[in-house]
Amino acid sequence: AFGAPGAEAPAARAKSITRPRDAGLEQDRRAKALEQKAALEAQMRANREAKEAADRKRREEDAAEDAKWAAKEAEDRRRREEGERAKKQAEQQRLDDLYAQQEADAKKRRNRRHEERTTPLRSP
Repeated sequence: AFGAPGAEAPAARAKSITRPRDAGLEQDRRAKALEQKAALEAQMRANREAKEAADRKRREEDAAEDAKWAAKEAEDRRRREEGERAKKQAEQQRLDDLYAQQEADAKKRRNRRHEERTTPLRSP
């Protein structure tokens, strides 16, 4: 009856294929595994915290760099606007001076014509 497949003795089938473990050794193995798991979790937590700290530092540096550039751009814009304002003022002053000169010249011409008409001719 042993020659047929699957016809082994019922006791052989019921037997465990693993060897019996010593309870003390099993507890030591589990304790060691838990320690390794805890150490791995602690290392992963430390790595995550270090990465978060590095990211936070990088964001702070980026924000400081952005603030520095914004201040530089604001200063450049202020200078440029100040230069444009000075140019406009200089141009306006030039036009005002030109207008005043033209008015003075016209006044001189008017006065000269008036004098020519009102001044009697002198006989030599």
